[in-house]
Amino acid sequence: MRVEQTVSNTIFGNSFESNSTAGVHVISAGGGWNTFRKNRFGPLNGLYGMGIGNSPGNVVDGSNVFFRNPVGIEVGYNSGQMDGQRIAGNVFYSNTTAGIRVPRADPSNSIIVSNRIFGPGQAVGILLTNQSGAPNKIRIVRNLIYSHGAEGIRQRAGTNIFYIGNVLYKNVGDGFAVYNGAVY
Repeated sequence: MRVEQTVSNTIFGNSFESNSTAGVHVISAGGGWNTFRKNRFGPLNGLYGMGIGNSPGNVVDGSNVFFRNPVGIEVGYNSGQMDGQRIAGNVFYSNTTAGIRVPRADPSNSIIVSNRIFGPGQAVGILLTNQSGAPNKIRIVRNLIYSHGAEGIRQRAGTNIFYIGNVLYKNVGDGFAVYNGAVY
C-alpha cells in the first residue's frame, strides 16, 4: 500500500505480507497526520513492514509487525518533513535487523512509547543511526525490549534523545549501547 500526499486517513485492521518492497509506504509531501491502527505488517515484506518518509504527524498503534521483515518500521526512509510521529502500543518481533529504525534527523519531536519489541532472530530492538543526519528530539518511553541477538537499543547517532522507563533484558549484547559520541 502506498499512502502519498494524503491527510488524516485511518488505515485500520489490514494485513500486509509478502510484498516485495514494504507492507506500507507513507510518503506524503503536503500530506500527513494519518492513523494506522491494529494492522498486521508481516511476514516477509522486502525492506520493512512499514516505511514513513516526508509525512509529519502519523500515528501507528496497536499493530503487529513481525517475522522476517528486515526492519519492522523505518521512521525516516527518505528526507523531508517528518516531525511528530507516534509509534505506540505495537508488538514487534523477529524482524531481522531491527524492530524500529530511525536513520535520519527529520523525525524530530517524535515518540516511541509502550511497545513490546523482541526476538528471536531480531538483531536490535530500536536502532538510531545517521544515514542522513543524526536523529534529534525523540522520546523513547516505557517500551519492553528483550531477547535480541545484539543490543536492545543501539544509538549510533543522535542528540536530545530521551529514554524514560524502558525495560531491557535478555539481550545477547548490551541492553542499551551508545556509540560514536552520540549524545542522549
